[in-house]
Amino acid sequence: MTRDAPRPRRADAGMPGGHSRLLTPRLAVLFLAGCMLFGTPVLWPVAPGARILGLPLLFVYLFVAWGAFIAALAWLLESGTRGAPPRREEDAP
Repeated sequence: MTRDAPRPRRADAGMPGGHSRLLTPRLAVLFLAGCMLFGTPVLWPVAPGARILGLPLLFVYLFVAWGAFIAALAWLLESGTRGAPPRREEDAP
């Protein structure tokens, strides 16, 4: 008698609330938002001499936009992997 090797479990398997169905479209929207934030046409209107606190406006924009993008990505991935805690049999009605 041979035993079959266990199948690898998907990272999003068993997530409550359909997180696995929502994660892919949300990541696609975040990708498109990143393309819009860092696309060349968005960066054109920056005035060459504009400064904020002595720093060029373009550098401030890129730093803030990149930080917001990374924060949104982290929040999205963390909320997608966090699920409800497993129910104990004593809690079942």
